[in-house]
Amino acid sequence: MSWLDAFKQLVYDYAGLLLDGTVAEQRLQQHLQQMQQQLGLDTEHLLKHLQQSRPELNNLISQLTVNETYFFREPEQINLFVQQVLPQLLSLAEKRPLRILSAGCSSGEEPYSLAMAILEAHGEQTLERIAIDAGDVDLNILAKAREAIYSAFSFRGMQDEIRNHYFSAEGQVYRLHEHIRTHVQFFPLNLKDADYPAERGLYDAVFFRNVSIYFDEHTRQNIQHRFNRIMQPEAVLFLGTAETMANDFGLFSLCESHGLYYFAKGTQLQPAAPERLAHSADNHSHARQRPATPAVSTPLPDLQLIRQLLHEERYDEAGSKLQLLLTAGQHKPEAQLMQAWLQLNKGDLAAAGRQLDSILQSDPWCLDALLARGLCSKWQADHNSAAKQFKTACYAHADSWLAHYFYGDILRLSNQPQIARGPLQVARRILSTSLEADTGCRWLPLAPAPQDALLLIERQLLGLKPGHMPHTEAET
Repeated sequence: MSWLDAFKQLVYDYAGLLLDGTVAEQRLQQHLQQMQQQLGLDTEHLLKHLQQSRPELNNLISQLTVNETYFFREPEQINLFVQQVLPQLLSLAEKRPLRILSAGCSSGEEPYSLAMAILEAHGEQTLERIAIDAGDVDLNILAKAREAIYSAFSFRGMQDEIRNHYFSAEGQVYRLHEHIRTHVQFFPLNLKDADYPAERGLYDAVFFRNVSIYFDEHTRQNIQHRFNRIMQPEAVLFLGTAETMANDFGLFSLCESHGLYYFAKGTQLQPAAPERLAHSADNHSHARQRPATPAVSTPLPDLQLIRQLLHEERYDEAGSKLQLLLTAGQHKPEAQLMQAWLQLNKGDLAAAGRQLDSILQSDPWCLDALLARGLCSKWQADHNSAAKQFKTACYAHADSWLAHYFYGDILRLSNQPQIARGPLQVARRILSTSLEADTGCRWLPLAPAPQDALLLIERQLLGLKPGHMPHTEAET
């Protein structure tokens, strides 16, 4: 086991997070190096320190997950719950309080959205009957959730009139009104813990949306068993639209209503046949294969939303939405480009290469495709082909620092240090002038952070000076 594998295993054992793949490993390594510098510890002692310090381990984990979300994400699901499922739950609960859990709540947009949706649909009296709990393993993000101050980016799924009704503008940010804030209680929640806080009571509804991508199948099954223990005999479980089928383990009944899916515990919250997908021996495998296709009336996903999902590395969700666009024949070049990026990140380099070649036949100067094709060739150890793609990108997009950086880097790795200096110096000049310089890419998250890129370019140029041996690919 390598030194990095030991830290990956520690994070997995504690929080269940999978850190496989180049991007996740690079993020982990970066934050470990920062911790070493801050604490003055070598690798061995840092591992022991994290094993013994729960606060430091929590701080590390908070840096490893993507906490970007927004209000009224997947609104069709929220509407299904509020309009159809919630009235049934209220009837079953009679006069006792109804309890909802938002598990993996991030910065609070989901539980606050539920509170606002309930108030809008059923009024103050109904909202008073409902207790909404929200938990997350990231203590820093919980503090942000309690503060309830958000930038405009958090409202990309919310109508302006709803935002203006429930939030007060404070300069460039918006503060949620106290009335909604008091209806949500936040608490630390590690989904890997054997026992969730029992004193909080049993839940009538659990929302576990867009979180399961961080866990392997074994961990996801265990999490569902824990949910089952803290749910009422009649209760519902919602996962993200693109996650539901992959989390159908037979513990709950998989239900469909108007093309939307959720899980039910018990029998009274299941839709009337034929909408229910029963788990009998005869039809369980058929239910698993049934595609999670939204209702016909559901609008097709927005390209910018998919682009953001790629930046957040939510590949399963992005893939599901891309398939909807491709099936509908909408935004085909852009969707195919993003699909090729997903194939690259899943290690299917041959399929990604074919897809990108097809795109470049139609649009030979597409910067995203040129750079992605170059990376594909680089990861296939075909440096000559990669250099050709990156060189073409530099000629076609002379103001893209990213194209020059990629070109210089592949020349450096090909042991052409003198030629490599030219494009690397161009990239340094552009970034030194402005860290806000545009990469020229429109759809794919190809670029490292500009400040990180500038430091890396400086390091590489230093290594290319006479008397220095150029870094090998393994060293970078």
